[in-house]
Amino acid sequence: PPRSTLFPYTTLFRSIGLIGYNLWDHGSRESPLSLGIGLSYQPVPSLSINFDTVVNFTGFQNYKVDTMTGKVSLDQRTTARLGPGIEWLAGNKVPLRIGLVYDSGLPATYLTAGLGYLSSAFGIDLSYRGKVQGGIENFLMLGIRIFID
Repeated sequence: PPRSTLFPYTTLFRSIGLIGYNLWDHGSRESPLSLGIGLSYQPVPSLSINFDTVVNFTGFQNYKVDTMTGKVSLDQRTTARLGPGIEWLAGNKVPLRIGLVYDSGLPATYLTAGLGYLSSAFGIDLSYRGKVQGGIENFLMLGIRIFID
């Protein structure tokens, strides 16, 4: 197959994604200048190995107050959220997922896992995310997708 000149190795990946968020300054840490990158490699049809990251250039801000002088300073730095993961599609119907997320801004590390069911009409996903470093935090999520032709 022909190769793209922009990404000369795209035949290795199922998909490559690149996105910019808030490309002009909003002056708010709730809408930081960020860059998202995602890669997905599929060695066999039922297995995908994925990696994504979001680099936050302006959103991490921490105000510090010197207790002796009362002087306020701003600690602002670039942070990244890194997330490798694997998905196996059992029987072409049941996706099983496991992954890890590290966030340098918190700092925290999360373990993620999920399973689901896929048909031609709908999909159901049950997933868990638990903090394994940086405190205690657990999420259990349920998602339903409807496919319309």
